[in-house]
Amino acid sequence: MKKLTLIMLLACVTVIVHAGPYYTGLNQLDKLLKAVGDTEHPDPENSDNDAWRNNFGFTFTTDKVKPTWSEDENFYMLLTIEWGGLDYVQTDSRISLEHAAAEKEDLSQLHLIDFSNNQLRDIFIDGKDVIALNTVDLSNNPTLEALEIINCPNLSYVDVEGCDLTIPAIADIRDMISLKEDGTFQYEFQGNKQAPMAAVDLNQVITANGPGTVADWSVEPVSVSGNVYEFDQSEVELTLSNAEYPYIEITYHFDLLAGTPVSFNLDETLCSITIENITNPGIIPVIGDEVKIKVRPSSGYYNFISFEIDNTAESLDSNNEYIFELTEDEYTIAAEYDDSYSGTGEGTLASPYQISNQLQLNQVRYDLNAYYELANNITLELSGEGWEAIQDFEGDFDGKGKTISGLMINRPSSKNVGLFGIVKNGAEIKNLTVLASSISAKEQAGGIAGRIENSTIKECYFHGTIECSGNDAGGIAGYVSGGSSLIENCYTSGSVTANDRPGGVIGLLRDDNAEVRKCYSTSEVLVTQHSGGGVVGSYNAGAPKVTACFALNPSVGDGNNDTKRIIGYDKGSVKSNNYALNTLSLKGSTISESDASNSNGADITSTEARTKATYVNVGWDFDNVWTMRDTNADYPLPILKGLSAEDQPLNTLVHLPGGPITDVTNDAVQGLKVYPRQTNDLLYIQNKEVNSVVTVFNLSGVKLMSSKEPVLNLSTYTNGIYFVQVEDLVVKIVKN
Repeated sequence: MKKLTLIMLLACVTVIVHAGPYYTGLNQLDKLLKAVGDTEHPDPENSDNDAWRNNFGFTFTTDKVKPTWSEDENFYMLLTIEWGGLDYVQTDSRISLEHAAAEKEDLSQLHLIDFSNNQLRDIFIDGKDVIALNTVDLSNNPTLEALEIINCPNLSYVDVEGCDLTIPAIADIRDMISLKEDGTFQYEFQGNKQAPMAAVDLNQVITANGPGTVADWSVEPVSVSGNVYEFDQSEVELTLSNAEYPYIEITYHFDLLAGTPVSFNLDETLCSITIENITNPGIIPVIGDEVKIKVRPSSGYYNFISFEIDNTAESLDSNNEYIFELTEDEYTIAAEYDDSYSGTGEGTLASPYQISNQLQLNQVRYDLNAYYELANNITLELSGEGWEAIQDFEGDFDGKGKTISGLMINRPSSKNVGLFGIVKNGAEIKNLTVLASSISAKEQAGGIAGRIENSTIKECYFHGTIECSGNDAGGIAGYVSGGSSLIENCYTSGSVTANDRPGGVIGLLRDDNAEVRKCYSTSEVLVTQHSGGGVVGSYNAGAPKVTACFALNPSVGDGNNDTKRIIGYDKGSVKSNNYALNTLSLKGSTISESDASNSNGADITSTEARTKATYVNVGWDFDNVWTMRDTNADYPLPILKGLSAEDQPLNTLVHLPGGPITDVTNDAVQGLKVYPRQTNDLLYIQNKEVNSVVTVFNLSGVKLMSSKEPVLNLSTYTNGIYFVQVEDLVVKIVKN
């Protein structure tokens, strides 16, 4: 059962100022979600309000309305809070839901609150006489002790059945709710109980309901001894009444067991033990029944130490389960795990922990400041919600060129999602391939990490699909902040989708000196509402740098006018030497751009994208970091030297097919060179001095251009013959 802390102080709301539309009650609902442990929902101060619509158990009006306290008709009003069956657990203080002052109608149309099938204890609701609240369902909250509902003139139905309440408690609740005169207070049935057929002991129940409590059974018991009853059938109903509360009767349904019930004493160390009756599912085990014992580590993959029944060691099967027949009326079952690292190494720079399997990869989360290395390729075996991201990593993780495949994450309501969740405080992740991945999250999701803070990711490759219902998704990282953060020499393939700020490499980039450089993406990028980019989805704080990056995506689609080829919404980041395929489909159309320092980057052709010199000219290191396969390869784009070649792309890119490149060599260029000699747009100058000037003349000798840049864009010139002079070299080129 999910146990989430429920601490709610729902204060008066003030509507957050956005461009609209507005949703009433967001501040209250924000606090409500935080109180049940959901800290990953949108922030009302900084999010798109539409993300709240009919999500998180809240529903709003279909049409926008005009509250009496506003001249604006751009409001959606809260209608219901539906949390039935979510197993929320209240562990501290009273739950308080109070409507704002009468002149503020933030909750005026709230008519249904469903808290059924949870574990709530003490609820207070004040409608201030203007709330539309009609129904409050608290049924099947076995921990409920107190409920007070005042100033709700429309309240016509309150349900507290199945809460295991005593007669005095029900009387108190009835006196503390402002129910309409003809309203319904549903309380009679108070739950299901189990007991042995030969000894139904009501002593505790009678005592809890107070002196004078009388028990009435639906069938006559075989015998009675004080408050202990014996029956000869398996199902009976109990009705309790008390002369002090003449109008209240409560009932219980009893499942009676033939045989001697068995009790279990559980000794759990870093694990949980559950007992399942196989012979009679759902019924308390009795002697002669066969049971299944399930042992689960408390979190992740702890190391198994021991399992014992009555101090005798037993062996769990591959599912950490044990089946046996009950012969005694009492057992002591003990299981122990520990969280020490199960592999070799000491976690130091000189002796990193060696990760050889999924268990050891999971154990990274238990020592977040250590040094780690991949010793083997790892294929993850995951189901359900999949991988739980390693949060708050501050160590060093060296993939050593190995591959992690099968990363599956199905957590659509979660934030900070990826192989790592948050990477911070100088951490470094490098030399790693993550393949065959599928990630579903709410926001801040990335293939390597959900969020990077003052840390480095370099020389990594990710392939997979990432989908966020909210914001900030990137092939490498969803959110990058901090002045010392660096994403360098990385690339991605697959697809990235988010409501706002998806990027092929990074979702959101911010802060002075944070930098993304020498990266590229061939991922499809889809933004469902706002802005996105082929490399970076958005930048909105400080002056981070995007340098020598390439948008080689087939498409960056939908979104608003802030969707761009290199970086989406951009408040003034520092950009230089960034390029994009001239065939890249941006919101359904191609564009032509010659400026390598703006948000769309300068055009390159498919041929230029498959040419090593294109990357060398902007500082990519093909001696130590990058390489390219033969020009006839299906995937003739840069790949990382340090990673396993067979785990990097081998497939043909439909939007950028392979094939021979005849006009430019892929060998290391020796000395000064101008190429290609036939070009549509770009002209590259290899190995020139930094300050030397490149001059372009037409066939008549007229000077057309002078520049110190190593890449010139000739797209504005007419087709024909031109001469290029740089230092002592003069060459003839043809503009097609």
